[in-house]
Amino acid sequence: MILVTGATGFIGKKIMESLDKMRIECEAFASDILDESSYKGYCREYTHIIHCAALIPHKEVYKANSITEVNVKGTALLQDYFAGVKFIYISTTDVTREALSDYAESKLLSEKLVLSSDSNTVIRLPSVFGPGYKQKKLIPMLIEEVVNNAPCEITSNDQREYLYIDSCVDKIIANLETKGVVTLQGIKIHNFDLRTLFYTIRDNKKAPCPIPGYEEFYNQILTTIQYKYPEFFGNCDILTRCDDAYRGTKATVEGNFMTNATIELIKPLVSGKDVLNLGLGNGKTSQVLDQHVKSQIVVEGSGEIIRSFSFPSGRTDFIESYFEDYSPSKKFDVILANHVLEHVDDPVHLMRHKFTRWIKSDGVIFVTVPNAKSLHRLVGKQMGLLKSEYDLNQSDINAGHQRVYDIDHLLADILAAGLKTEDFGGYNLKITSLNQMKDWSQDLLNAIFEVSKQMPPEICTNIWAKVRKND
Repeated sequence: MILVTGATGFIGKKIMESLDKMRIECEAFASDILDESSYKGYCREYTHIIHCAALIPHKEVYKANSITEVNVKGTALLQDYFAGVKFIYISTTDVTREALSDYAESKLLSEKLVLSSDSNTVIRLPSVFGPGYKQKKLIPMLIEEVVNNAPCEITSNDQREYLYIDSCVDKIIANLETKGVVTLQGIKIHNFDLRTLFYTIRDNKKAPCPIPGYEEFYNQILTTIQYKYPEFFGNCDILTRCDDAYRGTKATVEGNFMTNATIELIKPLVSGKDVLNLGLGNGKTSQVLDQHVKSQIVVEGSGEIIRSFSFPSGRTDFIESYFEDYSPSKKFDVILANHVLEHVDDPVHLMRHKFTRWIKSDGVIFVTVPNAKSLHRLVGKQMGLLKSEYDLNQSDINAGHQRVYDIDHLLADILAAGLKTEDFGGYNLKITSLNQMKDWSQDLLNAIFEVSKQMPPEICTNIWAKVRKND
């Protein structure tokens, strides 16, 4: 079991959520860190302690002695009481500056205490941001300027480093068994360029990222703004920004290759059934299935996408709603989550709290996601285009993806949602980008799909899973 201090804070809370999704047993430390007598309610047999708790002056004004007492003495008390438990101390890259603030000095002193044991780990973070971020730092101040016209004066063009909360937590958990000092890397950007990103959003909510190389960071800023001020984007929300992903040469190839293959997999499941189809996309899947279903409800978060790609039908209805907000009046025989889970904020929550309510007891949920270990992503990694097959590439960013699944990750999320996987597999094979496939014939694309059924799913372009409720 892992004990997490600061578990109600920005980073600690997200760590607890991620550990829970991974089915790793964890417990929140909810006592007074300076009152050792309050520790007695906790066992001493934890495998790890992730120590996030600290006084942070960006939240409130604290005296130097208070910062030292909580951050240093509190760390010492914890380490002494839980002697022998592997300690992961969450620190800051500020400790490497020439002039240390009271906060950075307290962190550096605590690092020395933690590193007195060779088995312990110190993880230094740059400035972490994302949904739920409340510190009075530059990104929250720029959000207030863009949304509420609250002045944010930037007088210097210093370069700063930022790390998105999801990436931060993933990297912390990935380093649980590491020893010594680990410094997490983020995106480095000068203050004036950061302001340019925010002013671009203010002036045109649908504008693409104005600075090459910052596209993923730009989308993370958009997500952070939308979390706090969902009304800010109105009808021009982040989903609407993905409209261009369904147009042009690449979209045509994707329709001929990916969409056609997906339809062939889905058709046997939906014949004569009441179907809930999550996401309209380019409309092709819904339009073909309209000829086979008993009824079809398509839920789409973007009104602009509905206006662009919906079609008249006596069997299919279109509803503008986020999946998380949708409340149907009936249950369905089939739920189609075709390339959905990589887009949403919390796929496990969506499946556990929505899919299980929407599906009939004998119904089937059909899930597809892009595969991180697809041949073309492995080729891209080999060429140095991706640092990791799990990184978001530009196509992912343009399409609004938040993650890339492999088979183990997908099956783990399904299990964590309380559902069971009846069957799974892969389909289609790619070694090039879709744009490079624009002149390939439909016969060739169809042949690739048929051959992919005989290949190990681990290397296919997409993963599918047939999912049902637990008995």
